[in-house]
Amino acid sequence: MNKAIIDTCFLEQFNKRPKYQVDDFRTLINGSEFELLIHPYVYIYELSMFSYINTLINDGLCRVVDYCEFIKTEYFKEYYKGLYIQIYNEFVQRKQITNPRKAMKMIPLDDNSDVFEIKHSGASYGDVHIIMMALFMEILIVLSEDNEDLIEIYNIAKKKINSERYKLLIYQVSDVVDLVRTKGIIAKKELKRIDRAFSRH
Repeated sequence: MNKAIIDTCFLEQFNKRPKYQVDDFRTLINGSEFELLIHPYVYIYELSMFSYINTLINDGLCRVVDYCEFIKTEYFKEYYKGLYIQIYNEFVQRKQITNPRKAMKMIPLDDNSDVFEIKHSGASYGDVHIIMMALFMEILIVLSEDNEDLIEIYNIAKKKINSERYKLLIYQVSDVVDLVRTKGIIAKKELKRIDRAFSRH
């Protein structure tokens, strides 16, 4: 079973139609055979809006990773913090050039910033955490609808921690549907309905 980190915006797609969200999510993830992991920052600061997330966790479809699983010592905590600030600030600089509107929501961090608790809407703090967890745990599948920003953050991060040999795979809902379709274990009609209801087109 492949491990995959799940992003808020992927889960958000299933928030559109509450009547079907849990069952359809379960169908898709069981068919994909992914073991879904959630970054603790994302769980605490981004997923409280989803009333069904604890149902998914209690059903064993997702698991919130503890920081100690990928930040094992105080030294690595400081290393993570310093690296996070470097990656985030470079990402902000790039966005100031490529997407000034988004950059206006982003606040550059300083050495005193608590990257584990800082929160600001639209600032993409969770995206950086997801990429760092992916690289620290060598989990290179992310389920997300926001592939552009994640790829940009990943390209910044992998150079800083010498992980050029890894290639990140980002699956949107439609990509997971396609993956499940190749397995032939879920009816095509059911997959087509899920794809139409929850994918971005």
